[in-house]
Amino acid sequence: MKAIMSIIAVSATLLIAASSAQAASLKKTYCGNNEFFGTVSARDGDGGAYPHLHCGSRFITYSPGKNTRHHINFLDKGGLSVSKAENACIDTNGKSADRLTAKIAEICTDYGAACDC
Repeated sequence: MKAIMSIIAVSATLLIAASSAQAASLKKTYCGNNEFFGTVSARDGDGGAYPHLHCGSRFITYSPGKNTRHHINFLDKGGLSVSKAENACIDTNGKSADRLTAKIAEICTDYGAACDC
């Protein structure tokens, strides 16, 4: 019975943490209040640098390149999509975009998910 109560307590804590993170502006929380989060901090806020994260108050989208329409919307008002976040990590790893990979992993952790980044 104690084990079940411990599991419920941990689950409740994770849900509260995820809800708190969702309630705050995602743009402010994860992107330093910039519209873009780039591969190097000097390019944050500049949409011309690829790959990057496009950050809104209620969404974060991974944009892999300038000449592609393929964007990965992995976090929005509906919550975190672990499979999409993992796909974004696969792409960032292939481009040696370590800063983006770390940011996606941070977001996953904050939402109580173990994304494979």
